[in-house]
Amino acid sequence: MNAIERLRELEAQATKPPWRDRTSALMRQWSKADGREYRYVAFSGKADEDYTTSPLNAEDARLIAAMRNALPALLDVAEAARSAVGVCSFWDDGMRPRVAWPVDHEGDSDPETDAPMVALRDALAALDKLS
Repeated sequence: MNAIERLRELEAQATKPPWRDRTSALMRQWSKADGREYRYVAFSGKADEDYTTSPLNAEDARLIAAMRNALPALLDVAEAARSAVGVCSFWDDGMRPRVAWPVDHEGDSDPETDAPMVALRDALAALDKLS
């Protein structure tokens, strides 16, 4: 199972978006006391009931909620990228990986236009190492 498939599986089992970062009266008191902003992540399986995390640094809470909400779209992008890379044939000239398409007028790969596809292939390989 690759990383995209694993994340899809976990995403399907998790509480559905939207997740939100929130604060409370108690956290506002803590924030006043030590000068840091505290928030928590609220998520729910039901419209009228929130489940929450423990207090978090405000930036962390915002990031967690944003990542959870963006995950389905990011996985769609990753799958589309994998499909695009799969259409291109890569080969190694001993120096660097190259893409067979697009080619310049002499039939050689163009490093300027190859770079995004090479970066995409490498990013997908790095993602697969996470699974």
